Amino acid sequence: MTGDGARAEEYIREMIINQPDYKANPNKDDLMEFKQILDKIEVKPSFIVGIMAGTNYPFVNLQKQYSNYTLTDGKYSFKTGLGFQFEVFAEKAMNKNISLEAAVQFLINNFTYEVSGTDPSTTSEAFIQYDQKVNWLQIPIAVKYNFGKKAFRPYVEAGISGRFLLNQVEKSDEYGKYWFTNSSNSNKILTTFNSDLNYVEFSWAEGSATTSINSV
Repeated sequence: MTGDGARAEEYIREMIINQPDYKANPNKDDLMEFKQILDKIEVKPSFIVGIMAGTNYPFVNLQKQYSNYTLTDGKYSFKTGLGFQFEVFAEKAMNKNISLEAAVQFLINNFTYEVSGTDPSTTSEAFIQYDQKVNWLQIPIAVKYNFGKKAFRPYVEAGISGRFLLNQVEKSDEYGKYWFTNSSNSNKILTTFNSDLNYVEFSWAEGSATTSINSV
């Protein structure tokens, strides 16, 4: 109104801090000069706290088969099922593009180990299925770099993550760390050893889709 563009922008920025949703719902009769200044301003929270939930699908490869007894023409398979994960996260904006993110994640990976064949002692067909569930607690800390100023904001991030196995684990000098799994259709018990694990994770947050490959 007075021709002082710098002071006008200062007031508009103060208004956006107090009314962060104004850019999405402006008044139709705003002055053109006001709209031009408003378009230059990016609205972004300085601190975000939220929750996310999703699924995961590990990719597995059976490298060594084992059973509680010897089977004739034994067949062994290791299958993956959909897992689940829940996350509580916090993100602090350092500037308009860079933010620091920390989270606590609870992950469940589901697997099925199947053993089938002929029991030589009874000459009958034997089939045992072990439904295995691996529970993890993961704490990632990352630096995120955001691109663009639109609702859809792709980003890249890098950081460190600590992962802790929540299954009740046994340990021996000969075999290392392991835990036990009950069969789903009998009283058979399977000993499961810690394994290398790769999985693809898909998540959706703040209007951005990300895909990451992780290993432990």
